[in-house]
Amino acid sequence: MHSYLNHLARVFAPIARMTSDGSPVVLYSQVRLIRNLHEFPFPVHAPRAALQEADGAITSVIARDLHGFSTLTMEDLDASDRRFCIERRWAAKRWERQEIGSISISPACGMTLTTNEEDHISIRALLGGLNLIPAYERGNTVDDALSRQLVYAFDDQLGYLTTRPIRCGLGFSACVCVHIPALVWGEKVAPIALAARAIGCSIIGFNGRDSSTDEDLFFITSRPTAEGDELTVLKRLDSFAEMVIESEKTARKSFVERMEPRLRDRFHRVLAVLQNAKLVEMREAQVLLMQMRLATDLQWLPSELRPKVDALLIRLRPAHLKAELAVGEGQEDSIRAEVLHEAFANVQLAV
Repeated sequence: MHSYLNHLARVFAPIARMTSDGSPVVLYSQVRLIRNLHEFPFPVHAPRAALQEADGAITSVIARDLHGFSTLTMEDLDASDRRFCIERRWAAKRWERQEIGSISISPACGMTLTTNEEDHISIRALLGGLNLIPAYERGNTVDDALSRQLVYAFDDQLGYLTTRPIRCGLGFSACVCVHIPALVWGEKVAPIALAARAIGCSIIGFNGRDSSTDEDLFFITSRPTAEGDELTVLKRLDSFAEMVIESEKTARKSFVERMEPRLRDRFHRVLAVLQNAKLVEMREAQVLLMQMRLATDLQWLPSELRPKVDALLIRLRPAHLKAELAVGEGQEDSIRAEVLHEAFANVQLAV
């Protein structure tokens, strides 16, 4: 199954293809719709028979009414396959522990649909750049098709009913992945996070609670709410993301003017590691790659290198390495270093 998943991932449009808008700050936007079927208990409390029946009801509608989706059951996927889907952000971590469920993938639309993750249905639409509303429209089209055949758990006062009460209401979340090194170096992230909370948004590290201070990737997310509607939430999130983008662009200009010699030295050191290191852990690889991404944005490296950098951010994760290169246990760090050597072998900084 590794090779098939890897094929779907390539067709799915990796981040490298999804950021064709040329944004130096935004990698991608993702919208998630969360639904449950009214006649079944939520997956976290459901017996095996109920999980099987709910999964069967959903996947039969997908097969009949949704074109372009490829469906894989949990029985089709081993532990590495499930981790691959999570690394790809096609599913949440809880889903890999579920015995009964499935994932349906539409490469052409940039969409996935998982069953029995935490709720019966999780619809995810992912598009490059700042494209929250188009992503929502794609997800909503799938949601409409499912709702014509399935009866959702819905309350006239509470809205969509979900496993986590905090998600009740719209049954919906959205996020924008941003690369904001200048704001991090200028210690501006904490004030921006406070401003985000004031308007119903949040800023979290790319690796969640495990994120460290030397990482420059963040998610700007919508906070759960039962108020308003989806478009209102998306427009507010979109507007705040635009503010962060402009703040980062301004911060980069002043930062480069003040720190150019040190920045140049840092990039040379990073490139030396990428070209010569024998072992590279994934966390280190992410930090190094984000430095090279900034170098391309500053035109100190060829602009055509950035899609490769963005693709490596996903490609170098453990399950992806195993799917592409059949990496054995304990070999990830050495193979990751070899992939980086090849990617940056002939790269030279223009400063």
